[in-house]
Amino acid sequence: MAKHLFKFSNYPENEAIIYCPKANKFCFVKFELPMRCPCCGEFIEGLGRKAKIVLKYEMPL
Repeated sequence: MAKHLFKFSNYPENEAIIYCPKANKFCFVKFELPMRCPCCGEFIEGLGRKAKIVLKYEMPL
């Protein structure tokens, strides 16, 4: 199972880009956990099994 990936676009404002592997879409979100994925509606409780933070612009699956 592929994870949801977070890439921060603006650290002070807690804005992030989330990649949803189920819908194959990118969305801009205000980073706060727990949250519901705006693309597929899956509940993300924390980082680990369902989500991770990436530092590079290439978003590997």
